[in-house]
Formats: sequence, structure tokens, C-alpha cells
Amino acid sequence: MDSLLLADSPYHNPVLALDNTRNVHKIKELTKGFLHKRSILLAVSKTFTDEIRLGLALNPPMKSSLIMANTYVTQLPDGTERGDYISLDLGSTNFRVVLTRFGGTGAANEFHVKHYTVPKEFRRGQSSHV
Repeated sequence: MDSLLLADSPYHNPVLALDNTRNVHKIKELTKGFLHKRSILLAVSKTFTDEIRLGLALNPPMKSSLIMANTYVTQLPDGTERGDYISLDLGSTNFRVVLTRFGGTGAANEFHVKHYTVPKEFRRGQSSHV
């Protein structure tokens, strides 16, 4: 039986075990462009982290390739949060409204998501028409 998992993968990927050699060969051919060695993944991760740091720096030595925006998040949740919270996400084509109900320590949290399409006339119109 053959396994489709990189030996040096930094992730805990599920192992796809196949005993049909022909199928294994087909899958390996189809996925070979998506499989990278650990060294490549770590290099990509480092580059991305470096770009984030540049984007967040007050006076960076050079411009980041990433556009960074302040999220105003001052601390991370610790699991004791209780209550209802609304999140709004306005993208270029969708507006998402998320109601999150936090139950506090040990309680299950609920997420309710509504998606709305942003009409084309609002995406392409002039700002003076708003």
C-alpha cells in the first residue's frame, strides 16, 4: 500500500493510503505542483512574516508588498467571554454579517453568518453618489 504524504511535511496531514498503483501514480502526477519540501514552505513562511513586519512597521526600511490595516484588536480572547457580538465584513462583492454568541468558560459558542451580495452599481459607482 502506498501513502500520499510528504515525508518532511511540517503539517499533520491525513494520510491517503491507496493499494492501486495506477491511481497512486495519477494522483502524484496531478498533485506534484502542489507538494513542496519543508525548506520551501519555511522560506515562504519567513518571507510572508517579513512582509507583515514591514507592513506594520512605523518607519520601514522599504515598502511592504502587503497592505496592512490596523484592526484595533487590543487583546486575544481567553475563553471567558460571554454575550452576543456582531462582526461586519464588507468586501468587494459580498457583505457578511456574523452574530457570535459566546457562552463563557466551558460553554459552546454559536456562529450565525448571513451573506449579502453587494450590487454591481454600488461596486462601480462614484463615491459622490453615495
